[in-house]
Amino acid sequence: MNVKFHDQYRVPFLIMIVVMLSITPRLSASSDSDDERYWALVLSNMSKISTNSDIEARLQQGNALRAEVVQRMNVNTNLAQLVRNSLRNDDRVLVRMFAAKILTKAFEKHGNAEDYIMILADPELDVRGFGILGLKVYHIQDAVCSLGANLLSKESVERYSALDGIILLLGWKCLPYCSALLYDSDVDVASMAAYGFRSCKREDAIPHLLRYLKRFNKEPSDERVAKIAIETLYALYKLPVPLNINPKHEVDIWKKKLELELAGQHPAPAKASASNMPAP
Repeated sequence: MNVKFHDQYRVPFLIMIVVMLSITPRLSASSDSDDERYWALVLSNMSKISTNSDIEARLQQGNALRAEVVQRMNVNTNLAQLVRNSLRNDDRVLVRMFAAKILTKAFEKHGNAEDYIMILADPELDVRGFGILGLKVYHIQDAVCSLGANLLSKESVERYSALDGIILLLGWKCLPYCSALLYDSDVDVASMAAYGFRSCKREDAIPHLLRYLKRFNKEPSDERVAKIAIETLYALYKLPVPLNINPKHEVDIWKKKLELELAGQHPAPAKASASNMPAP
């Protein structure tokens, strides 16, 4: 009796399996199609939001739309690939900026170093800016090598932000970048480089700072950079920084002291500040 029951339903059961297998790809294709329609609708709404003259409302609506996309990405990871495709292939700057913001916001669950390398390679400064921000926020070590190209940007704000990220992520390994950018044409970038030497080992930083002090003596440049360089030397020697630093006076004193120290003829400053120590 049991055998007859099994035989009776064997054929219908097999037919059902075949039908289910034939439907599954269609269901998957339908799901992909739904994602594509949803993403197209999101981009349409984003475009409308960008034309809102009310800046506060535009920011609120944009943030809400990004949060909605991220929430949907948490359920459907296929949507993340659509966002990446827009970042990689869309000609519209606003779309790539929007995609970069979404991937930055969703990094903890969906982001990876490749996303940021792609963002940092974007031809538009505003898009690259979000990549640099994401690197610093999430400490993405695997993508930090891409920041080297951003240091070559003609935009000083990008060079500054990229150098800041390198100092933050590489620590003492930022030395060659700080050395190169110490002579940047932009005061803020050069000052960031001078400050960055604080992350380096003292014995490694001194030759580069001394070279800068010598050049400053021969070709005086912006005193703001010299002031940061002097403050960095105080920090490297763990000395209290004077409230009022006279860069020209301090440069001469530190230059002589560092030259003698490197020559092994004079100990490094220990307790007193360089300003209060007699010239060698």
